[in-house]
Amino acid sequence: RKGDMMAAKRRKKPHKPSAPTSWDMGPDTPAARAGKVVRDANYTDPETGKEVNPNGVKRLERVDLVETYHRRGWISKRGLVAAEALRKAYEATMRSPPAINPIQVDSSPKPDENIAVQIDRTSRYVALMGLVDRDHRKVVAAVVLEDRTPAHAGFKGRRYQEGIRVLHEALELLADRMS
Repeated sequence: RKGDMMAAKRRKKPHKPSAPTSWDMGPDTPAARAGKVVRDANYTDPETGKEVNPNGVKRLERVDLVETYHRRGWISKRGLVAAEALRKAYEATMRSPPAINPIQVDSSPKPDENIAVQIDRTSRYVALMGLVDRDHRKVVAAVVLEDRTPAHAGFKGRRYQEGIRVLHEALELLADRMS
């Protein structure tokens, strides 16, 4: 009997991990939260047509630096649109042709078509970046294309606000030249 009691004392209950919640947003460290914002996970109620969130569910969304600067009033709406057009053109240069086409025709492949598409994408990006003054390209590339602060373009410390001003000026000029 004594042996049975010792065995009972040694037995532990198996660990049952709790189920992850639908509002689990990952680690709460500064590095993990950088460039993200918590928003309500609203949806449109089909009966009333209003946005509702009855359970108070939150969602963690990534927000890039250009949007953040726009929300702070450092970049105008025109500048934001110009920055998004430039970023879209830049990101298009990194895309490859689709692996699977929606309509697959058995024929010999024509790599020239894929190359032509890539050249068109690169030409669009080069044309838009050509509208940016040479003096502004470093800060525009850092903030708009690489999602980094003006400090990465050399505007560190007390010069940070100067970097914001240069970015604002560059995006306004780009917006003017695009229209």
